[in-house]
Amino acid sequence: MSPLTWPDGLTPQTPLPYSMWRVMDAIDGKRDAAAVAAQTGLPEAEVTSVQAQVTRLVQRVTARTQPLTDELEKRVTQCLVSVVGPMASVMIDEVFEDLGDTLTLDDLLSHLRTQLSPAQTEQFTRQLQVQGVT
Repeated sequence: MSPLTWPDGLTPQTPLPYSMWRVMDAIDGKRDAAAVAAQTGLPEAEVTSVQAQVTRLVQRVTARTQPLTDELEKRVTQCLVSVVGPMASVMIDEVFEDLGDTLTLDDLLSHLRTQLSPAQTEQFTRQLQVQGVT
């Protein structure tokens, strides 16, 4: 079996629950899943699962902090249209006016959520998840 490694973008400062750090601390790029499982006292399947979960989490965080692409902006707009209707385009334009052209996905979503009611925020979040944006 091949050695387990940390996903690109994971640092010791990355906020993760203890249960995940317990596994990630044992991953050193030299030991395979069986060796990490033996060190942590966890089943091998759980070690593999935690590594996969951390990889997905880091990928999401990395994607959210990169500059916003036109494609991603379109998908966010579509999700917002389903919640607020045609005002979505105006709301997104206002975010760019307020924050500038070099936004991250996090910047855009955070600013939009401040303009939505709690019910709209919940619906918007569901739409983003369905579309694979978050």
